[in-house]
Parts: sequence; structure tokens; C-alpha cells
Amino acid sequence: MDDKCSSKSRLVPAIILSIGFIICAIIIATTLRGIKRMDNTITVTGSTKTQVSSDQVRWIITISYIAPTLNEGYTKMGRDLSKVREFLASVGIDDRNVEVSEINTSQPWLYSERSDRFHYQFNQEIVVTLNDVNKIEEVASKVYDLVGQGVNIVSNNVEFYYSKLPELRISLLNDAMVDAKNRAEVIAKSTGRKVGKIKSARMGVVQVMAPGSVEISDYGTYNTRSKEKEVMVTVQATFYLR
Repeated sequence: MDDKCSSKSRLVPAIILSIGFIICAIIIATTLRGIKRMDNTITVTGSTKTQVSSDQVRWIITISYIAPTLNEGYTKMGRDLSKVREFLASVGIDDRNVEVSEINTSQPWLYSERSDRFHYQFNQEIVVTLNDVNKIEEVASKVYDLVGQGVNIVSNNVEFYYSKLPELRISLLNDAMVDAKNRAEVIAKSTGRKVGKIKSARMGVVQVMAPGSVEISDYGTYNTRSKEKEVMVTVQATFYLR
């Protein structure tokens, strides 16, 4: 009787231990299969870039005036705006390419403690948009002739844009994918593997830079100072390995 009980007491732990080994073996096998599946893909980033010339230009002119009364200020701003429009027309810029903002008037401010020294600050922007990139540079250099006519004017930086960027972005995507696959093949070859079908791809942001520039951003960049531009497109692709 005691021998039977002793045998049973030794058998139960052995069974539990065997089950434990089996469960461990299953977990290890499952993990290894998962690792094998994870190693069966490769993710790389491909890129390509091309150079383009700006085909659109944006130029902002600011006129301003300080006056003791609203009436005087608005009257003067109206005269100055007319002079700017006349100047733009004289250099061949159609009024349809000119956008004029509302006059911005700040709160009265005081030169001294005397109540008759209240003055108002007036500012107004005139935005010129043209497709003739070279013309605007020539015109911008002459606008300060208006200073001699009593116009307080500031010519801001000329901004250059490329209007066909959406179409270019799509056309560059194919080249970026080719570059991504080439990179994947180089890496796979070093490990004795081959690149198979693509699993997924995600397009990155567009970088519009000055030629030779390395100023890029995770959110994309757009250089408006340079007339000539370099457009770079990236794509992150995942391929199956064979």
C-alpha cells in the first residue's frame, strides 16, 4: 500500500514536469517561427531628386504712414496706393496680378504726455504674383523711385515657387522606388538573400531646396529664396526576402 502511494507521489511531479517541457517547447517553436517571419522582410528608404526652375514669383510691397488723425492717414494711404498702382502699370504689370490688403491701423500711441500728440500707424501690403520670373526682379529694383514722390515703401524679399510640384512629386515616386529596391538588393545580397515582392510602401515628405543644399526637415522644406531649386522625394518600402 505504501509502495503504491509512493509510486503515485513520484509519478505526479514527473507528469507535471513533462507537460511543462512540452509547453516550453511549443512556446520556443512559436517564437522561432515568429522571428523567422520577422526576418523575412527588409525595410529601406529610397530617394531621388531633380532640378527645376521657378515658374512663379510672389513679391510683397509694404507702404506705411504715421498720422495724427485717421482722416489724414487714410487720405495719404489712398494717394500712396494710387502711386504704387501707377508705377506697376508703367512697368507692364496688369492690375489682375495685384492683390491689395486692407489697411491695418494700430491703436493710437503717444509721443509725449500731451493729448494732442496721439498718432496712428497705418500699414498696407500690395502682393504681386507673376509667371514672368525675370520681370519681377527687374521691377523690384526700381520701386524705390517712389520714395522720391513721398511714398514710404518697403520692398520685401521676392519669393520663387514651382507651380507643377504636385505632378513632379508623383513622377519622381517611381525613381524613388527603384532606388529603394536597389538598396534592398545590396543589403540582401550581403546576407545571402534575394529581394522578392514589395510588401508595403509609404511616401515621405517633399524637400524643395536650393541646389546643393542639405537643409532638410522631417516635415519637409520649401526654399523660396532660390530661383533654381532641387526637389527631393523619399519613399520607405518593405520587401519580402527569398
